[in-house]
Amino acid sequence: MRALVGLIACLLSACAWAQDVCRQIGADDCRDSIAFLHEFRAALEKDDKVAVALMLDYPVRATIKGKSKLVSRQGLLEHFDEIFDPATRCAILKSEDKDLFHNWQGYMIADGRIWWDKRAPKGTPKVKLADAEFVRMLPFHVITINNGGPTTVAACGGK
Repeated sequence: MRALVGLIACLLSACAWAQDVCRQIGADDCRDSIAFLHEFRAALEKDDKVAVALMLDYPVRATIKGKSKLVSRQGLLEHFDEIFDPATRCAILKSEDKDLFHNWQGYMIADGRIWWDKRAPKGTPKVKLADAEFVRMLPFHVITINNGGPTTVAACGGK
């Protein structure tokens, strides 16, 4: 019973923390963005390559063999361990929700290691982006992976 009470208290405090972060950011879909980030982290932590691949918008920009490239889903799966190298994985997994950043390009965490935003699936009829109801229903996807460089997340040995 004490464990259940502790779990509920922890979840409530995490919710309050997300509200504080989202209040500062001021984006309507901030809480959903944080939920997406948690799903992404969980899949990356489990090394679930397929689940991670399903959370990306293709082609996605990443660095392979030192060159920035647009990568397909197949390319991501073939180069997964290079794209999600130890420094990139650590920066994403050790980042905290309070470090979330948002601008017109989307959301980012871990000093820009990943950027994500809502994207319409390919083939979706064009609608005005001002249609808030349509935009609200779109799924989040990772749109850029800035891998291959040193990390600046202190928990990963960075500054």
